[in-house]
Amino acid sequence: MRAIIDADPLVYIVGFGHKGMPLGYQCKMMDEFIENVFEAVEATQASFYLTGKGNYRFDVATIQPYKGNRDKSHKPEYYDELREYLQDAWKARLVEGMEADDACGIHAYHLKAKAKPYTICTIDKDLLMLEGRHYNYKRGEFNEIDEEEGWRRFYLQTLTGDASDNIPGLFKVTGAKATKSLKEPLCSIKVHQEMDDYCREVYLEKGATELQYREIQELLWILREPRTSPNFMLEG
Repeated sequence: MRAIIDADPLVYIVGFGHKGMPLGYQCKMMDEFIENVFEAVEATQASFYLTGKGNYRFDVATIQPYKGNRDKSHKPEYYDELREYLQDAWKARLVEGMEADDACGIHAYHLKAKAKPYTICTIDKDLLMLEGRHYNYKRGEFNEIDEEEGWRRFYLQTLTGDASDNIPGLFKVTGAKATKSLKEPLCSIKVHQEMDDYCREVYLEKGATELQYREIQELLWILREPRTSPNFMLEG
């Protein structure tokens, strides 16, 4: 079993969870946390991904700036040092031009095509649109996502957007209203194309354009294959 680990949240979990403690202690806690993840998912191999420079989504976003609402100063004291430690001690790979999430998706579908087992390890709900076994390493929870459920989660996000990344949901409809009035019909649809038809129709009815609808989808989509040649080698 290969653990595919979104390493970005680990820095925050350990850094804020052990705020005020020396770097050496935090590195030790990082090791313990990762070892617990390995044990939980019964991993014999692991790949770690960290988001590096650049992200194609910044160019895609025209409605409002991608992640434009983020407080870039809200980082643990040893943010850079913990990222360096993950690279040195756990061979975490910096992903450029996209996000660690995308590298996790690309790697997962690479293994899926080879019928090799994997577990996607993260706390990010966005990755639940990917097929396969998932482990939330903060909650200690597993999820099994099949193709239909993966598509449904993607389209549910298309309806509501993602406030944490500054991706708008339905025009003139708040996330709460969209959740209440529009998620239930979508949950009854089984076919991917019909999910898309439904969401597109709702968007157009609310005053969005076709281009705006597709932009939001592109911003939310977790990659399954590289847009260009990836700057990392896939294992397994």
